[in-house]
Amino acid sequence: MTSPDCASGTDRVADAARQLADAEVLVNVQGDEPEISPTSIDAVIELLAANPAAGMATPPRRSGTRIN
Repeated sequence: MTSPDCASGTDRVADAARQLADAEVLVNVQGDEPEISPTSIDAVIELLAANPAAGMATPPRRSGTRIN
């Protein structure tokens, strides 16, 4: 879907965004988060749809969870 010339994930997202110019929301799931829950992805989409001026969103984490 993206050019093999993309050097980073950020480049791939930018390339996809150019190709999908009519998309209202793009979601980038990082390779180190393969088990992210679909509910978290849905939450990000809902946040972005409700706040169109936001440039990005991160799914909320429950209090007390640790990031290793």
